[in-house]
Amino acid sequence: MHYLPLALVATGISLLFIAYLIRERISWRHKLRRDQASRVRQRLRDIPEWGRQLAYLRKINPFTFEELILDALELKGYEVIRNSRYTGDGGIDGQVRVNDQLYYIQAKRYQGYIQAAHVAAFAQLCEHNNVKGLFVHTGKTRPGTRQTLHENERLTLVSGKKLISLIMVEGK
Repeated sequence: MHYLPLALVATGISLLFIAYLIRERISWRHKLRRDQASRVRQRLRDIPEWGRQLAYLRKINPFTFEELILDALELKGYEVIRNSRYTGDGGIDGQVRVNDQLYYIQAKRYQGYIQAAHVAAFAQLCEHNNVKGLFVHTGKTRPGTRQTLHENERLTLVSGKKLISLIMVEGK
């Protein structure tokens, strides 16, 4: 008769331990990606032209690219809010607070042209949550998509030389 409370306690402790292990695994993955992002930043310093730097960024792991952007914003002195996981993030790769204004971040590692549907979905997400957004990407932007981005006051496009400049920021 006294086994039931003991079994419940044991089950509760087991669940807490499993939750701890999962959290540590996530932390370990984030640390791995942040370390990779730091190495990418160092490697970019050895590449002389911004076009070749951008080509290099198109080849790195997408999660490492996300961390590279978030780390660069932290190095600039902004408060960065990281997600607890990389997938299933609802289209938000992270958040940053700039002068008391919250921004969602979407980081896309494109080879070619960015997809207008991705920009539209991100704009809608920002609109729905009444926040601004940074659409950061390594691809090319068609004139029509660029015009849409410029017409949307909520979104800021970060690509090309502007992206390289952001990433190459020195720490405070």
